[in-house]
Amino acid sequence: MNAKTTVKANKTQVWKKTGFPNLYRYEPNGLYYGRPRIGGKLISKCLSTDSISVAKDRLNEFIKNTRKRLLLNGDDATMTGLQAIEIIRNTLESDQSLKPSSKVFRLERLNAVLKSWPALESLPVVKVSKTDCEQWAVRYGAKVRASTFNSTLATLRGIFKVAVDRGILSSNPAMLIKKQRITAKKPCLPSQADFIRLLAAVDTIRSGKTGHCSDFIRFLAFSGCRKGET
Repeated sequence: MNAKTTVKANKTQVWKKTGFPNLYRYEPNGLYYGRPRIGGKLISKCLSTDSISVAKDRLNEFIKNTRKRLLLNGDDATMTGLQAIEIIRNTLESDQSLKPSSKVFRLERLNAVLKSWPALESLPVVKVSKTDCEQWAVRYGAKVRASTFNSTLATLRGIFKVAVDRGILSSNPAMLIKKQRITAKKPCLPSQADFIRLLAAVDTIRSGKTGHCSDFIRFLAFSGCRKGET
């Protein structure tokens, strides 16, 4: 065991997880400490008790008061929906692992969120409730297909996740919104006779770039390959 591993093991032995978010027990003195991330910063707070029930109450009160103070002071807690979206846009632009088409799609979903919920642009994320998200889901879900709704919902969740990751929100108000069920459409395939007539029609216009079209159609039909694989 090297020195780095030993230090890590000792640190784990000193700080014991309690099973409750942001709450730890400091083994040397038996007291509980809160270690929440608020306003983008990790804060360690001694809760001055060895009772876990008292520690939970004190931690919740500490987090609540700290967030309120940040809000009054005009800190990151005043982050609006548009500001969170801009953070995502900047992240997308700098992400070299994403394909250009994936970036375009995600940017389109961000625009779809703003278009379907204009008030979110100037609304502080701390003021958005689960009910607000449910009302958006009802309005937007009635206008678009299930697949479009689900991808836009994922984007909406990502917007609030920005605030959660920075300690501005304790939970994501859009996480409990359910995705819509996608019903697969039964493919409408041509009959064998229709397929033969289609090939015959293509064969009659063999010229220039269309010369191999019927061969290409046959290969796709009988191999099961997609265009890209072919």
